[in-house]
Amino acid sequence: MEPLKWKNAFKTSQSLLTWCEVWILDKKRTWISNIKTTFFALATIIFDITLLMEMQLLFNRRDYEAISIHLATLSLYVGFTIKIIMFMRKTEQLRNLIELFDWPGLDDIPAQFQQNKTRSIMSSNFISRFYFITVSFNITLYLNRPLYSSYFEYPIEFSYPLPYWGKYCLIALQVFCVYYTVLVGIAFDLLHASLARTATELLDILCKTITSFKPVNKDNPEAEELKFLTNCAIKHRHIIRKVVLI
Repeated sequence: MEPLKWKNAFKTSQSLLTWCEVWILDKKRTWISNIKTTFFALATIIFDITLLMEMQLLFNRRDYEAISIHLATLSLYVGFTIKIIMFMRKTEQLRNLIELFDWPGLDDIPAQFQQNKTRSIMSSNFISRFYFITVSFNITLYLNRPLYSSYFEYPIEFSYPLPYWGKYCLIALQVFCVYYTVLVGIAFDLLHASLARTATELLDILCKTITSFKPVNKDNPEAEELKFLTNCAIKHRHIIRKVVLI
């Protein structure tokens, strides 16, 4: 069985961001991808415009009580949109970070610590999948309340009147955009957590490697130790570069 690569630690979040057309590294653009990107972008922009229109209307009415109720919800979804834009603008920095995982020195781990690496990667993916499934299930229940409850409201209540067709179009837009932005937000959190966990595990393995080192060359142990510590210093610098980019 081929050993797991450190990149596998954030495979779940990468797959989710790729489906959402936010992860654009090493991805061949197809007509389907272009359609998805255009649809997601337009839907999110229109959704945010409706949110800002609602806030403007409430400010004009000086309905500060309604503003205080809406503000937390509205700022959450607008904030998710800003995070998506900022993430896509940091493509080059993300590419540099991902390229650090291709450095062969990171996979140069003593045999007795390979299990630590495998366990870290598998647990990272397990936590990511569990968190994703749990939050997705809760969001689905929240957005589908009209199907199992007599209590009905929009995910976001608007104070301006809507025509009959506009009401259901707005419901569909809200449901989709709330689900989309929350999923992307989850993926961002999971990506950051997986990268941080990977950096921590790399430093932990490096520390154990140094403390367990024993020279094999009895004739010139100092030279062997110097070479070993030099390699460890290079690896440590590489890990710190990754931490800085995170």
